Amino acid sequence: MSTGMRAGRPLKVGVLVDLVLTEAAGGHVKCWQRIAEAAVGCADRLDLTVHFSGPQPRRIELSPAVRYVVLPPVLSTRRFADRVKVWEFAAYNFAGGRVRANRFATGRGGEVMIEATAAEEREKRSALACYGSERRNLRHIGVARETFRPLPTHDYAAPPHPGRLFRERFHWVPFHHPRIDFAPSAEVYRDIGAWASASTPALGDRPGGEPGQPDRELSRPFDEAEGERGLGG
Repeated sequence: MSTGMRAGRPLKVGVLVDLVLTEAAGGHVKCWQRIAEAAVGCADRLDLTVHFSGPQPRRIELSPAVRYVVLPPVLSTRRFADRVKVWEFAAYNFAGGRVRANRFATGRGGEVMIEATAAEEREKRSALACYGSERRNLRHIGVARETFRPLPTHDYAAPPHPGRLFRERFHWVPFHHPRIDFAPSAEVYRDIGAWASASTPALGDRPGGEPGQPDRELSRPFDEAEGERGLGG
């Protein structure tokens, strides 16, 4: 971010957002869009230019003092799409009605398991401990192994496995709870599917880019057998 100010003139600010400006863009792009929209009402104090990436050069004026400037990237990962492999690591899921960490819900072929050394286990425990506010919610994350595989073609509009999903484990709660996302999964995956189909792939199979993550909440120390006995604190 660069700034410059002269007495009696608005503060000039330029922001480089190294992401593509599209209707399906994610939260970081939308955050700067909301900031720019709010800045429209500050014309006497602020002159703002937000720079985004895009396929064609263009300039979008929000007001005389606020604008987007879109330019094609000089170097893009798109040129490596046919030469670079994309891998995914297993996080956690609720396949089979149990919390499963560091394992995929279903095998798709090519899975590789890494067994950690004692030193690597200590390093991962130390990294997890950095998130003090989430220490109970992170208990279900193991340190003994990691599993990864070549990124297969996923249908991001469909749930990752049959049966109840990780995010649905506490949908039985009859009152609002700030650590539970009660949005119906059908709506969640509809929106993820729409986002994925609108995104331009950068690397590997569609949808490429950043795979949408359906899990919106961690609401329990999941080391309990079924992970369903309470909401935790």
